[in-house]
Amino acid sequence: MTSEQSNSHAILFSVADQFFALPLSMVEHVIQAVAITPVPHAPDFIEGVINLHGQLVPVLNLRKRMGFPARAPELSDRLVILHTRQRLLALLVDGVSGVIEWPESEPVTARTVLPDSTEVQGFLPLSEGIVLVADPEHLYDPRIHGNVPSEGLEAPPAS
Repeated sequence: MTSEQSNSHAILFSVADQFFALPLSMVEHVIQAVAITPVPHAPDFIEGVINLHGQLVPVLNLRKRMGFPARAPELSDRLVILHTRQRLLALLVDGVSGVIEWPESEPVTARTVLPDSTEVQGFLPLSEGIVLVADPEHLYDPRIHGNVPSEGLEAPPAS
């Protein structure tokens, strides 16, 4: 897939019956949920860490982060592994619907609808309904939320 193709496509996933999208260019992998090692003193929306090819990756529970009703992770859940400017991050989501073409029209900017929103950067009206465009740079920022302690942790391999 060329850079142009990945910039014009998005991954569509769901959390608590709400659809979200992320630019495909940010996504490294999508894997089935695996054992997550809890991390003491981490923010409550950090489910823990996974070992992805020898690298400890924080797992962000998108249900908790977005204020949806919490539930225990299930084997049918997926982990969307993505890269932000600061780190590799895994998003725990209910399911992944696939890849969609990014519409030619720009998403409605979240700040026009929700001025204080940082986790959502926009809204896309699609046939699936209104899709929220997540802003991974603000979902977890170690400068704001603190680093996930990982010293002395051993997480089982994710793949």
